[in-house]
Amino acid sequence: MTFPVGYHSLHPDASMNFQMNRWFGWVGAPDMLEEMRSAALRIVVAYGVLTSFLEQGMHVTGTTSAFDFLRTSARLQTRDISASITQDVLLMAGSEDHYVPMQQLTEQMGTLGNARSITARLFTRSECAQNHCQVGNYGLALETIVNWLDAMLLEHAKPGALMSSATIGR
Repeated sequence: MTFPVGYHSLHPDASMNFQMNRWFGWVGAPDMLEEMRSAALRIVVAYGVLTSFLEQGMHVTGTTSAFDFLRTSARLQTRDISASITQDVLLMAGSEDHYVPMQQLTEQMGTLGNARSITARLFTRSECAQNHCQVGNYGLALETIVNWLDAMLLEHAKPGALMSSATIGR
């Protein structure tokens, strides 16, 4: 068995380039080098998403390093208060959210045992709303919220109470 010799320029980030060279050196298939160069183009995009994720997270949490952001994020949870929620709840999620794992939607639903009602809405690619915060179709997200609020107003209206309804773009 022989191992390939040489260090190849596969990725612009030095750490990623090193790891890709390690992988190539371990596997060593001659045709793999071109496949890795092709894959590296997609890794650049993924790496950019990670950098954006960390920068946005640091901004939102007021932290000054990726480590502090991740440590702060690990403490964010609703487990301790979810059972105290007794009103109607609307949960919205994107089927391809790059920040929040989709299973968190059902996990959150499970923690809301005392909620008066739970409505969950999963947005999909066919609606162009599969991303975090439904980026790509804010209109559908807002319509979903307004329709849910209208339904809650109707469902919980007291006889003789003055009703109002929010509408957007209608």
